[in-house]
Amino acid sequence: MERETQEYLNIVTDFYEDTLSRIINYFARQKKLTPFLLTKLYVFQLFRALAYLHHNHIAHRDIKPSNLLIDKDTQKLVVCDFGSAKTLKDPNETSVAYISTRYYRAPELLLGNQQYGVEIDIWAAGCVMAEMFRGGRVMFEGANNTDQLIKIIQLFGTPTPEQISEMNPLYPSKDMVKVKPGDINAYFSSSIPKEGIQLLQQLLIYEPSLRMRAIDVLAHPFFDELRDFQMRLPQGGKLPDIFDLTTEEIQSTDRSVLDKIIPIWRRNQGISRKISKHSLKKV
Repeated sequence: MERETQEYLNIVTDFYEDTLSRIINYFARQKKLTPFLLTKLYVFQLFRALAYLHHNHIAHRDIKPSNLLIDKDTQKLVVCDFGSAKTLKDPNETSVAYISTRYYRAPELLLGNQQYGVEIDIWAAGCVMAEMFRGGRVMFEGANNTDQLIKIIQLFGTPTPEQISEMNPLYPSKDMVKVKPGDINAYFSSSIPKEGIQLLQQLLIYEPSLRMRAIDVLAHPFFDELRDFQMRLPQGGKLPDIFDLTTEEIQSTDRSVLDKIIPIWRRNQGISRKISKHSLKKV
């Protein structure tokens, strides 16, 4: 009798048959990089999702390729698996540091900081982007938490006491061996666009406060190709409408940033109706 009166919650979602992990591996098996246009398209959509979450003070806390679903026909990307997501509005709130999949875990988490912010997602997304640039090889492949931190230090060098203090004020900086920074370009093929490397360098930064905000990432020149009205997918189809910003997205974003994100042709196709006079200049 109890079973007959129980209520169940069923969630029906759109069907996405692929993950970014599978797509990266598909090209890797052919000894190819994910086409740069697709890389830009996927990364843009990832950061747009993060911009929305972070505006609402929500950290996903487990950004990785297998948690990014893709419609292989339209190339639309969505973020899934919010099992670890948490609202991080209070900077003094304590949260578990042993979170996120190791390869994508931000250094402040590796140092045991329990008062972190949404910036941990920015680091993870940067690692995802780097993985695409590396043909499916993860950027930092540590065997455990300590080894993961070592892999990061081998590239960026030993963090300064000031950097350590921002990542975790309680961590004893004197315990770290001094290592000189490596060359980030050595991690990638010479075919990687310089704008892509420059963007990575603004995402993979020790200090959480210096990492680029997700909304600002969308305005980066690395994505200018996506703003070309005539741009098409590798198979010839149209790009998904990645500039269909909602009223909430528009009203929460500075006008100067919106001007860089949304191309003129898209503003003239009706999105301007969503934008107040104070949000975006007339075209």
